[in-house]
Amino acid sequence: MRLIYDDVGSFPIPQGVEGERFERAFLNSEEWALRIFHESMSMKINAGVQVPCYPQLRDMNDQFLEPLKDPELVEEPYLIREEKAVLPEIVALENMNGRKIKMCITGPLELSIAEFGNEVYQDVMMNIARSLNRFIKNAESIRDLDIGVMSIDEPSLGTNPNISVEEEMLIKAWDIAGATEKDVQIHLHSPLPVKNACRSESIDVIDIGTAATPENLEMIDPEMLESYGKRLRAGISRSDISSLAAEFNEDRKVNVWTDEDAWEEFLTWVEPPRKISERIGRAFDRFGDLLKYVGPDCGLKGARSRSLAHIILKNSSKGIDLFQRGN
Repeated sequence: MRLIYDDVGSFPIPQGVEGERFERAFLNSEEWALRIFHESMSMKINAGVQVPCYPQLRDMNDQFLEPLKDPELVEEPYLIREEKAVLPEIVALENMNGRKIKMCITGPLELSIAEFGNEVYQDVMMNIARSLNRFIKNAESIRDLDIGVMSIDEPSLGTNPNISVEEEMLIKAWDIAGATEKDVQIHLHSPLPVKNACRSESIDVIDIGTAATPENLEMIDPEMLESYGKRLRAGISRSDISSLAAEFNEDRKVNVWTDEDAWEEFLTWVEPPRKISERIGRAFDRFGDLLKYVGPDCGLKGARSRSLAHIILKNSSKGIDLFQRGN
């Protein structure tokens, strides 16, 4: 069995570059911002990511909500006109020489609560879902761009106890947003919503972090996945950089954020390939051939340093190779 190595999306911008300035420049196609974007993609590819997600260097909510709230772009509230549902990040990668890429879209529930708090309005969420699918369809139509997998990102679901949403409404929104022939993952931070995700006809793969929270493996029933015809994407390298740094600081009695020597040691300590290989082994022991995708638990924007993000991606690649060679 050959596992597919992908990543979740977010990546640090270079230190010293202000986020809002970068975003304005990127949306205006300024050369220096596009160069950072393409360098980020190259770092993912050079680290060994087989199906890299477009670099999410902007806010995952704003990149969708801003066009959905622009009166010149929508045909009704939160329903973007078909021809305007174009993600600049996807357009910037239109010539990838046949390489498969991953497209992440922020989920309809996540966008709804980002906009309205914990109150969920059915008509709005359905329009958001329809808009998200239009972004997907336009991306699929771009010539010389091979989108191998889509991901619907719903990180608040199951982690925010104040969210109240009708199950059937949510499943319908996922059905609408993820209507495509490609593999569709749903990226979750909690195993609690997995059964509802399995009930969505559009979702093919459940994506859950298991590196920082190995107990998630035990909370997902392989028989349930199989009965619904779903596969698993397991996070097999940690992306909770603050926690990793805190563990290292406590063990070494240092501060990696201020001590340059400690930082260099941290880079050699963080997420070794052997540990990553062992995590994959545990996931495979429980899920067998249901395990299809592996990669970091979540995005790596929190790494702060591009070199650290690159090392985690590279060590993940080495760990996957160790597992697949049976070492």
